[in-house]
Amino acid sequence: MSTNLPVLLKDKTYVPTTLLEDPDLTRTKYNVHAFDTNFCLTSKCSFLDERGFKNPRPTENCFGCDGYHGRFKLTRDVHVNGVDFIGLPRGATNWAEYTNTNYLGSTNRVIDLRPKQVFINKIVFYEEKLHDYQVEAIDTCSFSTGVLKSAARTGKTVMATAIIVKNGLKTLILAAQREWLDNFYETLVYDEDKTDFPWTNIHELGKNVCGFAKKLEDFYKYDICLATTQTFISEVGKAKFKEIKDLFGTVIVDECFTGDHYIKTNFGFVQMNDLKSLANKNVLVESYNHELKITEYKPLNNIWETESITDEMIVITIDDAEFICTPDHLWWCTNRNEYVEASELTELDDVLTNL
Repeated sequence: MSTNLPVLLKDKTYVPTTLLEDPDLTRTKYNVHAFDTNFCLTSKCSFLDERGFKNPRPTENCFGCDGYHGRFKLTRDVHVNGVDFIGLPRGATNWAEYTNTNYLGSTNRVIDLRPKQVFINKIVFYEEKLHDYQVEAIDTCSFSTGVLKSAARTGKTVMATAIIVKNGLKTLILAAQREWLDNFYETLVYDEDKTDFPWTNIHELGKNVCGFAKKLEDFYKYDICLATTQTFISEVGKAKFKEIKDLFGTVIVDECFTGDHYIKTNFGFVQMNDLKSLANKNVLVESYNHELKITEYKPLNNIWETESITDEMIVITIDDAEFICTPDHLWWCTNRNEYVEASELTELDDVLTNL
């Protein structure tokens, strides 16, 4: 068996099957089982006493239940130049544990096939005003995959901007709300009325360097594209994403929610401010599976707390209930079959809630 086989980095980490100790076990590890929570967390479950109400792990009996919707693979098998590879999720940082050889040794190599389209324009980041902790975070996160976690008002947007420029690759910045993208834009493109000094030279380079991308041509035009997540939710959006997904060497995702927002968990309705206290108690949060068109409970992986970035709120009234949210808060409209910002809802819309 040859050990001089490469690992391929692209949308997944592709590892040669011959270098895996147990390829089938590796595939099994990255299987996701989908269940209907109307069965799993209610008295409809015939195995509730056996499994336990708050146990997120299924038993063998669960796979024969009416609430079981099947298995979804996060791996992908491919055949390249006579070699079989198993593609593992990019977040599987411990993939080397499954191999029977040392990937860091001189006999093995990693081939990076990720997009490498460099900036058309010469973008410069002015680092003179960075703090030491920011410099360390930028050096750690550049040219890598990971999460930038930092306390509120420590300059995460500035650090992300520095990473983008240091990478020097065509960039997509995603966020759930337009106002979060506005913060990025104001940092990237100097506005003397909103920022004390420029962090980059983009304001000197012209209009086609950084911008909000909605139309397909926008994603090709800008070196740095800013887009909301709902841009890619509809069928048209999915087709658009499929065409542009290999353009970007750097992707930044900015995601957070207000602390007084209530979410449904296996412990009942909980404010997000209180989720921290449940972090070590196998808390599950209710989510909507658009593919299966069901609600299901999934594990809470992590939670971050930041200060509020807006004072503007609106009230949404549904039957006798009121929901207070930001204008950009996304609601799933069943009549439109897409996410719609709260400010754009009308009395004719039907939205998905757990009322």
